Amino acid sequence: MRLLKGLIIVTGSPGTGKTFLVKALSEHWRCSTLRQETVLADYLKPDPARDTMIVDEDRIDIGKIESLIRGFLARNGRGCGLLETLYPGFWIRNFHRFVSLVILLRAHPITVCARLSSRPWAKGKVLENCIAEALDTVAEELLDYSELVVELDTTRLSVEELVGQAVQKVSQGDYGVKISWLDIDEGLADVVSYWSILLDLYDYGFRE
Repeated sequence: MRLLKGLIIVTGSPGTGKTFLVKALSEHWRCSTLRQETVLADYLKPDPARDTMIVDEDRIDIGKIESLIRGFLARNGRGCGLLETLYPGFWIRNFHRFVSLVILLRAHPITVCARLSSRPWAKGKVLENCIAEALDTVAEELLDYSELVVELDTTRLSVEELVGQAVQKVSQGDYGVKISWLDIDEGLADVVSYWSILLDLYDYGFRE
């Protein structure tokens, strides 16, 4: 399949199932996986406020990373590779000619919250990501590239079902960024307002 040549980006908010789907798709499509942390190891900087690492785009050596991607794809017999990332816009903007497909994972924000609550994260970090999914933050980053995007709702589907849905959407050319949680769930706006109040409290040092 033509679309399985090149870099296949798997993205979505934390808690939408990216890691599980990348593993399953790599086996199904026989594509290698490319670790973002490996490629960008020299260009990451800490974000203490969110207890994570972010890309320092001012220091990026585009030519060096292009060479790494080209070599990675050449080593894979099918010429395709899967990349899991929270920063799809960065990869598309800078390496568009390598990107053949973007798989955007979505999950209902309340489901995202339930999944993230089991992680050893600060409550503020959990809430921030719940709100981001509710406001379609990652999805909005991809609106200008919707012709590359296959969107999957992981709220209730198993990994096996998601693989089948991904394959079907690619074969049918079913592309586009379509899910808007606030439009789908009218009561979600009140939940997001409550989460925002809690997030402000956590930022000021309050805890449950």
